[in-house]
Amino acid sequence: MNVPMKCLASAAAGLVMSLSGGAASALTVSGTFDSLGYPYTGGSSVTFELLSGGGLTTVISGTGPTFGGLYGPAPIAPGVAIPTTAFQTIYTFTGLAAGIYTFEFFGPVGSGYTLDLVPGYGASVTLVPEPASLALALGGLGVLGLLGRRRLPSSSSV
Repeated sequence: MNVPMKCLASAAAGLVMSLSGGAASALTVSGTFDSLGYPYTGGSSVTFELLSGGGLTTVISGTGPTFGGLYGPAPIAPGVAIPTTAFQTIYTFTGLAAGIYTFEFFGPVGSGYTLDLVPGYGASVTLVPEPASLALALGGLGVLGLLGRRRLPSSSSV
């Protein structure tokens, strides 16, 4: 296999691995809160798939006060919500079915956060890629293919 084809094969393998996400026993996501248009209020969300039914604990840690909620097709009330004094909130959800959920959470605009999703015993979660991420990855793969094709030696007979 020549060098351009090796690069293309490596890129394709990396794309598949990054988009599959792989099942995980716990997930951690970090970032900053984007403005929602209200004074001092920022927000973010994480969409994930609960691969098997059971419970889920979410822990939001931030540099300011944080709070959030879990949504499937409709809002899901937590079994326990514990605000701590260290700008951290812990939510526990029980009796969840396998499926796709979104956890929306809020804090001061521009402040940092860390969200931990910890499934209950026997359950696992995986992030669901956004359509824009998939389109960007496929576009990049197409560019790599075009570059590889341009670098192939021409088969002209002399």
